[in-house]
Amino acid sequence: MPDQVTAQTYFPVLCALAVRNAAAKPVYQRLWAQALAAHAGAPPFAALPLITRDAFEAARAGADHAQDVALIHHSTGTTGPAFFRHRTAAEVQRMTSFFTEHYRRLGLADAATGPRPMVLCEIDGYHGTRIPAPSPAFPVHGDANSAGTLAQTAATLTRRYGLAGVSDGPVAIVGTEQFLMLVTLELLRAGADPKSLPVRRLMSCGHYLSNTRRRFFQQAWGLDVEDSFSLSEVFGSARRMPGGRHRFWPMVHAEFIDPVTGQPVRSGLAELVLTELPPFVDYEPLVRYRTGDLVRVEGDDVLPALSEFTPLGRLARCVRAPDGAPLLAQYPVLDAVDHLPEIAREPSERWIEARFGPVPLGRPRIAVTQSLRSIQFDVQLSFCPTIFPEAARSVANRLNRRLRQAMTDTGGDAARGMRLRIRTTGLPVTPAALFGT
Repeated sequence: MPDQVTAQTYFPVLCALAVRNAAAKPVYQRLWAQALAAHAGAPPFAALPLITRDAFEAARAGADHAQDVALIHHSTGTTGPAFFRHRTAAEVQRMTSFFTEHYRRLGLADAATGPRPMVLCEIDGYHGTRIPAPSPAFPVHGDANSAGTLAQTAATLTRRYGLAGVSDGPVAIVGTEQFLMLVTLELLRAGADPKSLPVRRLMSCGHYLSNTRRRFFQQAWGLDVEDSFSLSEVFGSARRMPGGRHRFWPMVHAEFIDPVTGQPVRSGLAELVLTELPPFVDYEPLVRYRTGDLVRVEGDDVLPALSEFTPLGRLARCVRAPDGAPLLAQYPVLDAVDHLPEIAREPSERWIEARFGPVPLGRPRIAVTQSLRSIQFDVQLSFCPTIFPEAARSVANRLNRRLRQAMTDTGGDAARGMRLRIRTTGLPVTPAALFGT
């Protein structure tokens, strides 16, 4: 490796090392058999085939693992069912050392910079072996799984602890959208003003946060929610930039391809392709891994891997044209629906409704039917459209305008000839797959 690694050489150098490392592993010798043979065992990065999760799991079936390897059971994220990954003890140590040095250089590991910030963190449902990444924060944990634990969690924000070397109370909250929503509602229910608390940062993780929810948190807390884009199966995430788009940290190399042809895309709709870079991951790396995520990329002409992008949802949950091109992306549809409180949702847990009333946490009750030249949305309303026809027509018209704009933004020319129909009903509707599970 060169003594001086510049921004222009960083990714080519580490991608070459990732290829050399992966080519020595049986799983990639199977996946890259043709490329390895065609290039005398040293194929260039761009000549490597793209891989999918199914292909990767099939190629590693029956593999033996060293004794110092820990199983990482990823149970959440964009992959749906669990995607099993492995890390060595040496990899975990390198990751820990990286974060230790990172915080040292930022000056956050120095006691002279002031007390450690106390952070309220949601207890998650992760099942597996954690990476012991250090943090300058002092975490306290809470959950929103019952009325009792939610009340205790909310009380954490109004309590003063008086711990030596630590802030008096939480100055940040980290959790899923539902956790942040329930904690906020519990504070309001108790008569507390979130804006009066010493909390200075709200960080959402794990799920897409619609624009309507962003505005709710901004109004309640006086803060803009920070969120990141990440995959449970990949080490490394993309942070939200000031303009609202995302950019990956340099633990991974990002590529953007046409979801139908697989050709590189500089700007526009693209599928995200990621490569885990050494030294962060080397035992079981993912190289040129098709994530199945649809994004809108704004290309960086000098460093494409650092291009900024906007996540649009899972390709499998988009409405697509017969040739596979996306017509309506998942997240813009969620934004359009979240803006309309008249649309019925699946009921929340009983204790939530008993405590707060009908909180819009469940999936919207909308079904999607597609034909060659038309898309129909069957929408269940929270009132009877037969009794209130004018109100029903108003909801249908507003949703139609938003979905047409979303379809134009996603599908472009391919969407121009598509008919869009909204049909409202008071009868139960089973939510479409594009709203998740």
